[in-house]
Amino acid sequence: MNRHRHLRIATGLAALSLLLAGCGDLAANKPGLDILSKAVGNATRSGQSTEAVAASDPRRALTRALIEQAGAPVILVVVIDRNAAATLIRAGENGDKITWASPDGIGVILRNGFLIGTRGLGDDLMGAEVNGSQSALRRGGISTRVHDYLTGTDRIERRSFQCRFATVGAENIEIVQRVYAVTRIDETCSDSASSFVNSYWVGSDGTIWKSRQWVSALVGTLEIMKL
Repeated sequence: MNRHRHLRIATGLAALSLLLAGCGDLAANKPGLDILSKAVGNATRSGQSTEAVAASDPRRALTRALIEQAGAPVILVVVIDRNAAATLIRAGENGDKITWASPDGIGVILRNGFLIGTRGLGDDLMGAEVNGSQSALRRGGISTRVHDYLTGTDRIERRSFQCRFATVGAENIEIVQRVYAVTRIDETCSDSASSFVNSYWVGSDGTIWKSRQWVSALVGTLEIMKL
């Protein structure tokens, strides 16, 4: 890892710390995260080889009872390209923007289920403008989204993507022992350098129960599930 990468990770972690400082939700909900972390750690260590465990992976241990015992809003985030997963609790909110955090300093910021920021992943999405995407999710068609990234010289690089929304169809998905009837909608985006597809599994009331949303070329896509 080069010097610029270290700086960018440190910047992301520092930004997450500042973002969370003074967020009342974090202190209120941390006991719930402690319950989840302890239970997942115990479950993944009990009777399994190091190779089988690889690391404490909540996907191996989460149950609906455990989620309810936490007594706080929880999401499951998977970094697909790294096959790494973590449970995050709601750490704070600012209007319709909700910050979620893990015990090891990973953070994601969601706006009505849309990913608008990450921290602690290395090549983070520093911010995103998704108003057009939010509207197009409901009506379909074409929209523009804007992503901000931190360059190796600590400058913000702004990238604008043209996106097209299309309904894939109705599905039933299972999220930790609970089944939801949803509609899958894909958002296909590109600019001159990159292209990606975001997918949203949306309930009849508009809740995004599951999504796969692109962060950056180095991080790839996050799968986010509302638990």
